[in-house]
Amino acid sequence: MEKNYKNADKIFLGELASSTRNHEGKLLVRVLERLKGHIQEVELVETGDGGGDCGLGVDPDSEYLIFVGEDNHANICNGSTRASSVGIIVERFTDGTVLNEGVDPNKISQDHLEKIRKLSSVYKK
Repeated sequence: MEKNYKNADKIFLGELASSTRNHEGKLLVRVLERLKGHIQEVELVETGDGGGDCGLGVDPDSEYLIFVGEDNHANICNGSTRASSVGIIVERFTDGTVLNEGVDPNKISQDHLEKIRKLSSVYKK
């Protein structure tokens, strides 16, 4: 995660503003929380379709933790992930807290959001 943080130009939490890619294959993402870089309210990011190309795929009901590189690509190989995987990432770098029963796996919990903020502040140094 530290390497992904340092290599990213932008890091943010977001949700899809559109359930499909535009004609150029880019996703429109509504930003929920800015963690690193100059970030607009809505970001247009490139990503693959998933399944071997490291792409995020498209899940309009999920939130995402998105790491964007200088090439404006967001993918799972550079740290981006769906909310359902955020608990696993946070678990590796904090006290082991995982998603609780009853928490929507498509949404990032407040507990995980706070831990991501703390991780972000550590890596900024």
